[in-house]
Amino acid sequence: MLHTQPNQGGFTMTMQTLHTANGNLIRRRTPDGVVPVIRVCRDEYEIDQQELLIWALLNWRIVTFAQIGPLYEKANRQNPLRTSRSWQDCTHRLLTRGLLISGMGRTKEVVEAVAGLYLRKQILLDTY
Repeated sequence: MLHTQPNQGGFTMTMQTLHTANGNLIRRRTPDGVVPVIRVCRDEYEIDQQELLIWALLNWRIVTFAQIGPLYEKANRQNPLRTSRSWQDCTHRLLTRGLLISGMGRTKEVVEAVAGLYLRKQILLDTY
């Protein structure tokens, strides 16, 4: 999502909101089978298959809200889920529960922050 706000000089700066997954995926065994669970700090949240799909799509990705839809639609075409809610409703539920996180900033700052995150990710992957 893009927002424009005037700064002190009267110029507008573009603000952008980006989203990504939060937490670690674990699988809990129950008498009924295996249940996907997202652990954030010490809290654990059971999620359904639609929530798992969206969370997994945003794991190691940083995207705008509008970019989530095409990612979801493409993945859901490959392995269709029977769902009763839209990807938007599911995404809002994940955001409310803290399983997706979002941040807003000026476009240049956001791009620099994202570039730094991906660089750190590559260093970690190359190290281990």
